[in-house]
Amino acid sequence: MLSDPGRARTPPTHPPLGRFVSPDEVAGLTAFLLGPDGGAITGQQLVQCAGPSL
Repeated sequence: MLSDPGRARTPPTHPPLGRFVSPDEVAGLTAFLLGPDGGAITGQQLVQCAGPSL
């Protein structure tokens, strides 16, 4: 997506957190949800976006 020629003039901007979400952070949330501690979390939509949706 970031290499799309149509977006070449609009580089990504940092979200309010000041950085992008790292793959390790996504993996951590995924591991939590799939592990025993995440068993009671159902029917939720969790957004890892570093703050732009606030």
